[in-house]
Amino acid sequence: MLYPLSYGRPPRTEAQGTGKSSGPSRTYEIGAAYAPSVTDLEHIRPGPFAELLGFRTVQVEEGEVVLEGLPGDEHLNAGGFVHGGYLSALLDNATGLAARTRVPAQLLTPHLDIHVQYVRGAKAGLPLTCRATVLSGGRRAVSVAAEVTQEGRLVARASSSHAVVQKPTDDPRRDADHNWNEGRTALERSNGRSPPPQVT
Repeated sequence: MLYPLSYGRPPRTEAQGTGKSSGPSRTYEIGAAYAPSVTDLEHIRPGPFAELLGFRTVQVEEGEVVLEGLPGDEHLNAGGFVHGGYLSALLDNATGLAARTRVPAQLLTPHLDIHVQYVRGAKAGLPLTCRATVLSGGRRAVSVAAEVTQEGRLVARASSSHAVVQKPTDDPRRDADHNWNEGRTALERSNGRSPPPQVT
């Protein structure tokens, strides 16, 4: 069974800023107060890497995304089963997209971590379906669970956590470091741990 991470505070019910003097002001809504429109969900689609692997979008709804992959012989490991990297990439993409259904389009939800459990081997030539569902969402983090099935049988599952951050602006490296530090610090504090060293 997959358990949602506890973030220690309920989602905000109205648009609010962070109340901090540093960094850009945030006035978005999230969680129970955020109801994505059709336009908000239109931007949620797999990126170039997912397209390279042949993943396609089957369903996108608030809090849930379904992706499908069709592994070929080139995606097999030495043992003749679908490589774990292919499965984890499918889970990674689905959880990331599901998290984005819970925030406005001007925000991103990069992974802070993902934990993958492989249940049984998957075969080439048969579709793999990955369903990712948001478990909980807060002002700074979102938790997601996902499962991959083949012919109705569970192949792999994952749980992930995501930071809620602004899209990069003029300096991608600076923004990436700031977003990582902010998201990781929020997650660690909400779980009762000391924040990790800052990336500089």
